[in-house]
Amino acid sequence: MTEFRTLAGKCTVTSGSIEVKESLIGPIKTAYHLSKLYFFVLAVYVPLFGFFIVLTWENGLPVLVSFVVIVSVLVVLRYRLSYGSGTLDADSISLDTVESVEVREDQLIPVLVVSYRQNNSVEKRVIRMPYSVLKNSSRELNKAIEAFDGKGIEIA
Repeated sequence: MTEFRTLAGKCTVTSGSIEVKESLIGPIKTAYHLSKLYFFVLAVYVPLFGFFIVLTWENGLPVLVSFVVIVSVLVVLRYRLSYGSGTLDADSISLDTVESVEVREDQLIPVLVVSYRQNNSVEKRVIRMPYSVLKNSSRELNKAIEAFDGKGIEIA
């Protein structure tokens, strides 16, 4: 059993399946494990900036409320786009059905694309890895590649 961090949670490669566990607070947990500075920015600086706006600006509360609404809309849009791109598809994939794993090292977010058979068709599950600018992100990507390679899955 091999476990590695993804952008929004964890992925576990067992002897019989690939299990992906992602959540909305997953990026904060990943930031905590990989880069304390990035975690500090997400978990401490952003809320403190909100309180700063409320306390110092004359109309700070309406600005903060509108900021929260805008961020909420962006989170919902990102969730919908992630679902459409195959990021939020199957959470558990049997290793018997996996055909190949493609590694795409884009500019900022490395991506693993798992191709597997389901109902006589080939489906794709996108697993986004941590941002490449984080300190230990390459280690997590290498753990993922070794996990799939150790199970005899073709890596493209």
